[in-house]
Amino acid sequence: SEEPVRMQLRVRGEGTATAGDIQAPPEVEVLNTDLYLFTADSDDVDLDIEFIVEQDQGYLPAQGRERMPIGELPVDATFSPIRKVAFSVDRARVGQMTNYDRLTLEIWSDGRVAPFDALKEASRILITHLRLIAGLTLEEEETPEEETGIPSRIYDVPLEELKLSVRVFNALRRAGIANVGEVLEMLTSGDDALLTIRNFGQTSLAELKGALGEHGFLADLEAAQQAGGD
Repeated sequence: SEEPVRMQLRVRGEGTATAGDIQAPPEVEVLNTDLYLFTADSDDVDLDIEFIVEQDQGYLPAQGRERMPIGELPVDATFSPIRKVAFSVDRARVGQMTNYDRLTLEIWSDGRVAPFDALKEASRILITHLRLIAGLTLEEEETPEEETGIPSRIYDVPLEELKLSVRVFNALRRAGIANVGEVLEMLTSGDDALLTIRNFGQTSLAELKGALGEHGFLADLEAAQQAGGD
């Protein structure tokens, strides 16, 4: 839900309270139900807590939100679903060329969003900010078809449609490839562009090309290239 929602925690008597004890509306799911909250050490405990939960980005400190209704207490809030990110830049070889770099990202998520989806969203946000600096508008951007000659109906086909083996599929996804168009775009530069992907060798390339051929995508790519050359 994009609107703030209210959740309840009722504790009666002695015992340990966890996030799983929070009563949430149907549109809200508590993911870390085993998260320890506190321990009530008396049978006389009679506690009712109401939470106001909302969506946002980044980190929101309690400071600056002191003017709240009586009985409401602001708390620091962390909205990011990403716990940690690590990266490394290694030398990569493309054909006989050795002056390329390969970026490897490791992303840890708390389960609210898949790491790859978080990377895509972060990239989208970054592009939005860079577009403001460059003075570009959405209307000025070229579509994938205009840039590559590959029709959008082909470009946007999810990688899952190829029914690849888990090993090949995971290698492509870890490289940031999510759809058929990105694969075809790399193939226009030659096989070496794909062979730079970690854990992706000649056997993987043969499987990928076979799947593309079975679905007719290689023929579509050839037709697009011929049309672009005319």
